[in-house]
Amino acid sequence: MRKRRRGYALLLVLGVVTIWSITVVAMAATAQASLGAACRTNESIQAMYIAETGVATADLALRDDHSYAGESKKIGDVSYVSKVYQAPGPAPNGAVIPANCVYVLSSGTSGGSVRTVGALLRLGAAAKPIQGGYVVDKLSLTAASWIDSYSSTEGLYSLRTAHDNGDVVTNSVNPGSIQLLLASRIAGTAFVGPKGQLSGPTANFTSTLNTPDVAWMDPTSTIDAQQSQVTPLQVPAVVVPDLGGSRGDISRVLPGVTTLDPGTYGSVSTAALGQVRLNPGTYVFDSLNVLAGSIVTNGPVKIYIKTRAQVGVGGLANTTLKPSNMILILADGANSTVAGGSQAAAVIYGPKADINIVGGNDIYGAVIGKTVSVLAGSRLHFDEDLKTLKFDPSNGASKGGVLVMQRF
Repeated sequence: MRKRRRGYALLLVLGVVTIWSITVVAMAATAQASLGAACRTNESIQAMYIAETGVATADLALRDDHSYAGESKKIGDVSYVSKVYQAPGPAPNGAVIPANCVYVLSSGTSGGSVRTVGALLRLGAAAKPIQGGYVVDKLSLTAASWIDSYSSTEGLYSLRTAHDNGDVVTNSVNPGSIQLLLASRIAGTAFVGPKGQLSGPTANFTSTLNTPDVAWMDPTSTIDAQQSQVTPLQVPAVVVPDLGGSRGDISRVLPGVTTLDPGTYGSVSTAALGQVRLNPGTYVFDSLNVLAGSIVTNGPVKIYIKTRAQVGVGGLANTTLKPSNMILILADGANSTVAGGSQAAAVIYGPKADINIVGGNDIYGAVIGKTVSVLAGSRLHFDEDLKTLKFDPSNGASKGGVLVMQRF
């Protein structure tokens, strides 16, 4: 009887041990599965974060360089690959990318997990030096007009200080985007849009008019050299800053001086040899009309012009003779007609504005426009020192950033 009971007890113990073993194995399997799921979840989260790092890196890079194309980077055990799609696109989904925006696609990898983030970024108006003489969509020089260069740190422009670095830059590849007629000259290199057709070796008195070349010259005109850009030159956008309410129109109609402090004004005009003097700072004018008088500065000024600037001979008077101390910034769609003079040391910047240089006089500095016409023996002398000037045409008003972000 006792032996039978001991047998039952043994069977009971074995059953309990078996059940406990099965339970432990099941719990271990569940724990292993849970641990694996947790690891995969952790890897997925890490992959998402590293993909977002790729977007953030692109955002920072694009603030300084709008041509940034993306990168591949490994950080410890994780990595990301980013690619930037420029406007107008298409984006990876076939959508058109809005102007002044880019689309960034970034894939992050952590362990066996891959996550992707897409982001539409707005490009800010980055602070950029003026890399060449005159950045244009279309440039024309006629009647013995020319472009050369000098360095304002070396002193005033003269035939002794003149250099042959009056480079012209156009992002256009259209035939005739640069035109020279009637003994005009570019003493420098004409940089044209990527893959734009260049003129072959041409001797003097050879015409390239009405050819597929980007630069057209009649037999009397010359360009020292031509070169195709690898990537289009960045041209920061203009954003007119908000400097507060307008202080009204300013008109100096009699000889004498009116002095202005920085701020917003309506129409600013001079007549009868009147002067408007600008204290150093930033200004916003609805328009500028200086036909018989002058705008004078003795320190750094930026002048934003919303609609039109019309400036006669001697109308720009920068007593420092440093072009970086007088910057005229034309809003999109504005137009300007400017005659130079002995103190016309200025930067005229309007990448979506039309600019005419007239009067057979000199301008020292740089001219950047959508279309630039240099007429009747006018001369543009590019200040090579502007290549080191950090220039933000938004005055800090335009900021880049993420508009839309998608996580996949």
